[in-house]
Amino acid sequence: MIENGAEDSQVENQLITISEFLNVKINCAITLDTIFINLDSTSKTELIKVNSNAFNLQKVDALTQNTYALLTRQIDLNTYYDRIDRIEHKTINYPFWLRFIGAGLVSMPPFLLFQTTPITFLFGFFLGPTGYFLNSTVDRHVDLPYVANVFGDFTVAFLACVAGTFYPTTSVASLIIFGLLPLFPGTSIVNAIHEIIHNEMISGLIRLLQSLLSAGALGVGSTIAIVIFNALF
Repeated sequence: MIENGAEDSQVENQLITISEFLNVKINCAITLDTIFINLDSTSKTELIKVNSNAFNLQKVDALTQNTYALLTRQIDLNTYYDRIDRIEHKTINYPFWLRFIGAGLVSMPPFLLFQTTPITFLFGFFLGPTGYFLNSTVDRHVDLPYVANVFGDFTVAFLACVAGTFYPTTSVASLIIFGLLPLFPGTSIVNAIHEIIHNEMISGLIRLLQSLLSAGALGVGSTIAIVIFNALF
């Protein structure tokens, strides 16, 4: 759950709830990259390293639903363990067409706030999904953090500059800003602030810093795209 964007407090509450359900008393402490679990009956403490910090709330929801099924005795412990293991190794995502429409609907509606042309709406609808899918593709094949954000934003900004060249009535700045909305880590920032408010200072600040670095990478990508476009054209 931590790997896929769940809040530390949510994971901690689920661990404690499951342990109480199994009549096992534990103490646990969670940060963004480490989980410590100690049994009250022993002096041993187990450390679990969180290897990655992806963002897939569908997996978090699937894990939570299975935990609820265990607590309501709809499934037994062995079934719960098998399902959790399958979820961990399974790629869960919405179908391509739904993600495309979703990204387009995120990037296009802000243009309704301004007087704009139909072609700008069309550009806005396609720029967001283009950057989103390039970001997802690079993220699957490149292990370096924030590189995918740079590539996704570079594509959005470069295509926005091309659109502005052939259709001068379009606002390049608006296309870039709104085209980046599907890539902006808004949910992660909100989760970080929520953790800070609830005194999860370490994980909250780390998550906030990661989100700000991700947002900064978007700015780097757009800057590179504009510089290269101006140099070429």
